[in-house]
Amino acid sequence: MWSWHPLGNEALYVAGGCAQPPPAKVCGVFVGRATPDGIKLLAFASSDRWQPTLAQSEEGRVLLVMGGDEHGAFRKGLAWEWGKVTVFAKERKKGKNRWGD
Repeated sequence: MWSWHPLGNEALYVAGGCAQPPPAKVCGVFVGRATPDGIKLLAFASSDRWQPTLAQSEEGRVLLVMGGDEHGAFRKGLAWEWGKVTVFAKERKKGKNRWGD
């Protein structure tokens, strides 16, 4: 579990893991916020079959979730935008050691 402070005094929690229902493992991260009633789920980002790992982007309000599927490695952006978390589509490496940015 990680603490994420995308802007100012915003405090979010990111937790990752995997479940192994047949036929293949399913992994991902959830992003939540503490409320008086517990943690409120804001978003879920699948990392498909790979244990999720996180990386920072150039912007503090964006995290990168690294994962993998039958086609290989990918990453997805998680962005904090006006009180919600947006999960972006998969990006794969293009060319030699380059992501699609």
